[in-house]
Amino acid sequence: MKKSFIVAAVLCMTGGLYAQEFESLGMKAAALKDMPAAEGIAMPDASKSYIDPSIPVKPIEWVTITGGRFTMGYTGKVPENIWDRDSVTSAIPAVPVELKTFEMSKTAVTVAQYAQCVAQGACTTPVPRKGLFGGTSDKCNWRQEGREDHPINCITFFQAKSYAQFVGAKLPNEAQWEYAAKSRGKDIKYPWGNDYDSDKLVLHGGHTQPVCSKPLGNTEQGLCDIAGNVAQWTRDEWTGGHLKSDGISDDGRPQGYYHNTLPNLVLVRGVSFGGCPYRGGHRCVANVSRQQVYSDGAQPYVGIRLVRE
Repeated sequence: MKKSFIVAAVLCMTGGLYAQEFESLGMKAAALKDMPAAEGIAMPDASKSYIDPSIPVKPIEWVTITGGRFTMGYTGKVPENIWDRDSVTSAIPAVPVELKTFEMSKTAVTVAQYAQCVAQGACTTPVPRKGLFGGTSDKCNWRQEGREDHPINCITFFQAKSYAQFVGAKLPNEAQWEYAAKSRGKDIKYPWGNDYDSDKLVLHGGHTQPVCSKPLGNTEQGLCDIAGNVAQWTRDEWTGGHLKSDGISDDGRPQGYYHNTLPNLVLVRGVSFGGCPYRGGHRCVANVSRQQVYSDGAQPYVGIRLVRE
């Protein structure tokens, strides 16, 4: 009986049995709700989110980034010991860009904030790609106890875009992200200046930390975790690995950056708890490091930052 019930319950949850099939097993579908305790089976309550509804979800905080003209890209000498030279050399030569004023979310989107979108049916649950040996990484924050205030990660470009639409925002374009990371366009390697400081970055902790847990690493305008914790999706596609510009487009990005199609390779900006965005922070230039990730990739090192224009 016990084995029969387990098979029936599993198939029922996956849509594999109808009520009459339960009767063929000598059971009534209505009796299912009374069986789990007796059989020692924990049945999920699909009506509830795993986020405790009694805990208020912090709303998105917006920081105004006053527009201006800045030099986008890398102007210094590429460090000899850099881990991924392409992440910096692809930002050469630097180009002048002028941006209008915009708002950016103070933090990366948190697990609790993303869960609201899932609960309302506007977002899908994170389903990261399995590793080489199967299973999912404990670096992914979805359904990890106590990580409600950690940044959501292990989500695709399309999931990030859906969340942005849910809150009436956008993913930043590459120029907006870099301008904000450079504390409104200063020629600096990190949001706080040119000197690497591990105390200002969420790095090498094995996984993320709560957002804004390293306030000394904030930009001058108060943006948290622009460097460290998770790198962030932009809405720009990867364009051959170099900054390309024949001038300035209407919205401030170098011409030729973004095409109105869903890209296969998307630009990811910033460094994560893993580094550049995957290795040691001291071997990167956080404000200009550029990486490409497949649009359907769900990485523990990449999260969501939002803008409103």
